[in-house]
Amino acid sequence: MFAAMNPLDVIATYKDGDEVGWEQEFALLYQTHTDKLDELRGSILAEGMHTPIWLGSDGRIWDGHHRLLIAVEQNLDSVPVFIFPNLD
Repeated sequence: MFAAMNPLDVIATYKDGDEVGWEQEFALLYQTHTDKLDELRGSILAEGMHTPIWLGSDGRIWDGHHRLLIAVEQNLDSVPVFIFPNLD
């Protein structure tokens, strides 16, 4: 299901993939992907966020950690999300 969510609600509701916590997850992304984040930030600020963040039925973010970090950093009101149905 496609929807829009506030990025702060996403991090309050969903866990990062390896469950180290969002503060550590974001710090690691800043440390290891600076160039990618700079490029992605420029694109999102210029064109908006078109690719949804994938939210799993298991309570984790499956894809979109970099986009979510930028959305939180830039205080975006909402981000596109795709919520996967329960696959059990």
